[in-house]
Amino acid sequence: MTLGTFLLNLRREHRLSQKDVAAAVNVAQSTYCDWESDKHLPKIAYIRPLADLFKVKEDVILQKINGQHAATETELIRLMTENEHLRQRDAQQEETIRTLESTIKKLSQTNPSDGGTNEQTGGATP
Repeated sequence: MTLGTFLLNLRREHRLSQKDVAAAVNVAQSTYCDWESDKHLPKIAYIRPLADLFKVKEDVILQKINGQHAATETELIRLMTENEHLRQRDAQQEETIRTLESTIKKLSQTNPSDGGTNEQTGGATP
């Protein structure tokens, strides 16, 4: 079974349109259509969103790509490594966001508004 047929079957099982899937993974409908028709393969960045949407493991999609194009084991490992790198980057970004939000919250609690006075000029806020 090709990747395109696999995606088509998953989409039908989940009762989604191509437009629904494209929107969920943030690509144009024509791009998703190309994946289903085996004209193009999805970039590695779209593997996780597809897996999450269809509730399958990322490896399943990667193996479909591997089988379809007879990629070497090395290529599969490279794709999986790149995927893990993207996961780690996303986790680091989420941690940075949580830290910033916490800092903003602490600063807003320790520096309450002083009735509209502009701290830099000492005058009223415009």
